[in-house]
Amino acid sequence: MFHHVRIPRLVIFAKSLQTLTESSLKLGDGNFCDSVSARKMFDEMPQRDLVSWYQKDLLCFCVNTKSLVQIQQLHAFAIIHGLLPTSTSISAALILRYAAFSSNSRIVQMMFNQSLPFSHSAFLYNTLIRDQTMMGVADVHIFTFDVYNGMLRSGVVPDDHTFPFVLKLCTDYTEIKKGLEVHGMLMKIGI
Repeated sequence: MFHHVRIPRLVIFAKSLQTLTESSLKLGDGNFCDSVSARKMFDEMPQRDLVSWYQKDLLCFCVNTKSLVQIQQLHAFAIIHGLLPTSTSISAALILRYAAFSSNSRIVQMMFNQSLPFSHSAFLYNTLIRDQTMMGVADVHIFTFDVYNGMLRSGVVPDDHTFPFVLKLCTDYTEIKKGLEVHGMLMKIGI
């Protein structure tokens, strides 16, 4: 079975995710089209960190995926190569891509829950809140408020990226009481 990943100005067909990674290593950051140049650049790096190299390419692949199967393959690759669940940026990229291709919010919630112990920052919470708010699905607003409340309970302070989506949700579903609560939090932390 061939895996098809589209990169700007390039299409890679690989028989395995390992081959896919080797292909991306050969391509480097897109400036090298031959393996010798890419390998030379990698060898000259002061610190050769394959995890960082994989992470850069995986983020690029996430942006360009076109199907749920590709997302699942990238997810598996990230786990196998130690990028998950500790990489917040990879987790966030996968959360957004799963949300784009899957109507099953449990997959998105699972990704979030796996990554949360490694990233107690507003960024991961904001990613999930944004995703759920933008979906516009009935009853998702209840889940989103649960995420927001969980954020507060865990001691993570919302930032200026959190509130626009939570307030949008309040207005979309005429949640006046929740809107006042969120507005009060905005005033309290001075945003």
